[in-house]
Amino acid sequence: MASSSPQLEIFCIIFFVSSSIFILPLSESIYFKFDTFTQDTKNITYSGDAAPSNGVIELNKVDYAMRTGHAIYADPVQIWDRKSGKISDFTTHFTFVIDTQGRPFGSYGDAFSFFLAPPGLQIVPNSGGQFLGLFNTTNNGSPQNQIIVFEFDPLVHNQDPPFEHAGINLNSITSVNSTAWNASLHSGDAADVYVSYNATTLMMNMSWRYATDLENTTSLSYRLDLRNVLPEWVTLGFSDALTSMTDDLERGTGPKRFSFRDLALATNNFSDDLKLGEGGFGCVYKGYLSHEGMVVAVKRISQETRKRIFLEYAEAYS
Repeated sequence: MASSSPQLEIFCIIFFVSSSIFILPLSESIYFKFDTFTQDTKNITYSGDAAPSNGVIELNKVDYAMRTGHAIYADPVQIWDRKSGKISDFTTHFTFVIDTQGRPFGSYGDAFSFFLAPPGLQIVPNSGGQFLGLFNTTNNGSPQNQIIVFEFDPLVHNQDPPFEHAGINLNSITSVNSTAWNASLHSGDAADVYVSYNATTLMMNMSWRYATDLENTTSLSYRLDLRNVLPEWVTLGFSDALTSMTDDLERGTGPKRFSFRDLALATNNFSDDLKLGEGGFGCVYKGYLSHEGMVVAVKRISQETRKRIFLEYAEAYS
């Protein structure tokens, strides 16, 4: 078995955010727009690993630690009126970029999401990885969360569809509606996303297109009454959650098992010219796994050593 040194690398930044909310029955609207982000930008709060960087929001910097980052619009926003029962129409537009760093599917991070949640939301303990920085094993699926999430998820977990996807989630990491989305296909491309709600039809919609492919727009919708999910006042924000090394190992992007043929090709059939040394269990060779793009050290256990190991195990279990 040859092992690589896995590093989870997904770089997510937000360039632009705007939102327009028409509140009934007050017949007034709220509009805000941010096209650059600094530490001095008013009404944006950062927590966890999220931070402004060169005019954009960088949501994550740390690999392999179940880390999370939130960037939140600080002022609570009213989306329905308890006295009248009226619901607000709203539209939110944001632009983001995910850079997979050229890594293969299944090894470049967990979901980026936009969310509506109760004011005062804090990063939930143990909410990294598949929990989106918003949930954990204790509160996942609870209606007390009062959260709607719009996620872009490049990893496949047990509760997910069997492909990279974008989805709408209610109080949970499980999408109530989702569609295929490919992170690596648009790595480094700016995505324009529109999230809207029609209070008359009770239809929630999310659509997006990429700056490199303006003719194609993808969308998904879900019909719901916001009053049954969200509080009267909400906070709007973004969240990103890195996975853990344990999760990554379970997906097979930690230590990997290679066939004898792969290792023979990598070491030029265990050429003496590539021999690095010899120990008690066999010889160690330098190899290059071309399809992985990495240099490895391969130990070839001798036939005599294999027999000795087998006899030792047989004696231990007899």
